[in-house]
Amino acid sequence: MGGIGKTTLAQNVFYDTTVQQHFALKAWVTVSDDFDVLKITKIILEKITGKENKANELHQLQKDLKNALAGKKFLFVHDDVWNEKYELWDLLKSSFQFGAQGSKIIVTTHNEDVALKMKTRDVQTYKLQKISDDEGWKLFADHAFDNVGSNEVVLSELQEIGRQIVKKCKGLPLAVKSMAGLLRSMSTGDEWRHVLQSDVWELPNCRDIGIVPALWLSYRFLPPYLKPCFSYLSIFPKDYEFGDVDREKIILIWMAEGLLNSQHGKRIEDVGEEYLNALIARSFFQRNTRNRSLSMHDLMHDLAMYVLGQCCFIYDSCKDLHKFSSKTRHLSYMKDLRDTIEFGNLSRVKSFRSLLALPFQLSHHSLYTRLEHEIVLMDGGCLRALSLSESCIREMPDSIGNLKHLRYLDVSCTKVEVLPVSICVLYNLETLILSHCGSLTHFPTNISKLISLRHLMIRETHLKEMPPRICSMTNLQTLSDFVLCENDGSRVKELGKLENLHRSLRISGLGYVKEVSDVLEGNLKNKRNLTELILTWNFGEVDDSRKEREVLNALQPQENLKKLEIHNYKGTDLPDWVTHTSYSNLEKLHLDCKNCCLSLLSFRLLSSLRHLHISCLDMHDEFCGISLNKPFPLL
Repeated sequence: MGGIGKTTLAQNVFYDTTVQQHFALKAWVTVSDDFDVLKITKIILEKITGKENKANELHQLQKDLKNALAGKKFLFVHDDVWNEKYELWDLLKSSFQFGAQGSKIIVTTHNEDVALKMKTRDVQTYKLQKISDDEGWKLFADHAFDNVGSNEVVLSELQEIGRQIVKKCKGLPLAVKSMAGLLRSMSTGDEWRHVLQSDVWELPNCRDIGIVPALWLSYRFLPPYLKPCFSYLSIFPKDYEFGDVDREKIILIWMAEGLLNSQHGKRIEDVGEEYLNALIARSFFQRNTRNRSLSMHDLMHDLAMYVLGQCCFIYDSCKDLHKFSSKTRHLSYMKDLRDTIEFGNLSRVKSFRSLLALPFQLSHHSLYTRLEHEIVLMDGGCLRALSLSESCIREMPDSIGNLKHLRYLDVSCTKVEVLPVSICVLYNLETLILSHCGSLTHFPTNISKLISLRHLMIRETHLKEMPPRICSMTNLQTLSDFVLCENDGSRVKELGKLENLHRSLRISGLGYVKEVSDVLEGNLKNKRNLTELILTWNFGEVDDSRKEREVLNALQPQENLKKLEIHNYKGTDLPDWVTHTSYSNLEKLHLDCKNCCLSLLSFRLLSSLRHLHISCLDMHDEFCGISLNKPFPLL
């Protein structure tokens, strides 16, 4: 039965401290519908070695896995297994016999036949039972009463209604938690009673389509603005882990799709963050406390798929192309797909709004996805979000300019060398991600015409300079890098007009600055929303150490900064602001200043500092003789 707690129980065992210490090698694999022996073997091997394995032949992978397991005690979890073919399981486990005695494998499955085929004689199968009403009530109460207040009469009424709702969940923990997530946003007896008396509890077709009534109710009672944001998530495959990068990009794509409602006085990105947090609070996501990632339970994913229906299609292989129809609006594919993606076949669908490469996280290891020789983009059309990240493309076609509605474009970690001039007419473009495009050296001259652009991510490219008139792109919220060139160091002053910059900014080529007054015009001190600043000087010998210090002094950022990095600085000392106590939020400080003479004591009052890296000419040693109970309380 789905939602009864199999995965949660397995997680509690797997991440238990004693268990972790008992086994030398550990790996968790979410198997789901597709029992691909090669893929599972590769995942296990990479998790226990911590290295990417580029082999694509099962025989070689099995050989490598045998060598990695030899004589070592391991613990593997195969979560959510559906495969009933014993021969596939037998093929997979053939490598496991080389591990040490006492190694263990935990399997979770909905299907008792799967359990019987995968178990050994001396291993018991544990069949989880539904929880009792009392246990359900404890789980419900832990999540439902955050916003009730202290009125005992109201609380007593809600508790009485809540117990009746728990009984309707019929012992399913996921349903109980989902109802608690829904009701925690409601504070009156009438609202709770409306949920209790809903006819959805008794609808037979809910069960017929595999949707748990409690989950359907959770969706039905969502505020209207959250419903499309939730259903859009069906574009991600089952068991997908949402990390920090995924959260950020989900919001940007919601924005591109027009799913976020503007609110007076709020950035649209902050509205998206509120929407995502609201879905988390209502238990549409599960939190992984180990690494802060989010995931969606299979039954929640089924609900999202049911709501969006044929509008969403997840591309698994060329064999599946017949499954999408003229109703398809959103298509995604996994970057490690072994088939070549034939975009030409997709051009017949004129109504695409999203085409996304997943996962959003960059692997930085290799370029995975093989695309057909020529990318055929839909003429005009409705496309709003396009991601070709980590594909093997070398150029974007001129037809990109036909996508007049495009708002989100991600070609990160590709070998794209030149952006077509036609990209400059995408006046609706809000997000452009070019990170890790190592062959990209220049922007088209008129890129500043993208007046709607809010996020320009160009970290780890080889750009030689910033495009002309970048200061006119006043809507920019994210500008990951600002590059100064040899003949135009004065352009640092253009940052002064980019008043809305958020998060991280790296300024490189600071050795090209001619006048300190240009740096002052950049006005970093008034950019209240910058939390990370990376300052990089040119390699080479110092021309004027006094000027270097003056430039760094003029680069003083706002005091809410959390991360500061200074690289290749050649001044003989640091300005006072670098170690000033007003930077009480600074958590990470990286200093590469080989001509400096520094004292560790000068950093001791940065009360939030957790990471300190210093490379310098001389470090005073008076720190060694002082008490450690006051300086660096969090280091």
